[in-house]
Amino acid sequence: MISLKEQMARDAKAFFNPKEFGEAMHIDGVSCLGSWQQEQDEPIKQFFGSGMDVPGVYTQDRVLFAICSDGTAMPLPVPDEELDIDGKIWTVRDALSEGNVVKLVLYRNES
Repeated sequence: MISLKEQMARDAKAFFNPKEFGEAMHIDGVSCLGSWQQEQDEPIKQFFGSGMDVPGVYTQDRVLFAICSDGTAMPLPVPDEELDIDGKIWTVRDALSEGNVVKLVLYRNES
């Protein structure tokens, strides 16, 4: 019987497969596979509430799950670090790592 971590590593290949759920991308020049979470603003609004809006400023909030293309873990960024993801600059609000998968809570100004 295999461990949970081993099973998660096997399953990650399916979730990050560009023919299934994932997409190929470059994060700070590193070839990665990622999957964007559909609920764009939910984590931020749940934490801060809906009163965070500032007139004239629009931020796009997204969650990205990523793994390096070779199946290894990417270096874990720190909060407020800026990442270039396919030519767009995103700021890290939070980052977590479980096995080789990194969860990035990101935002960028769109005003």
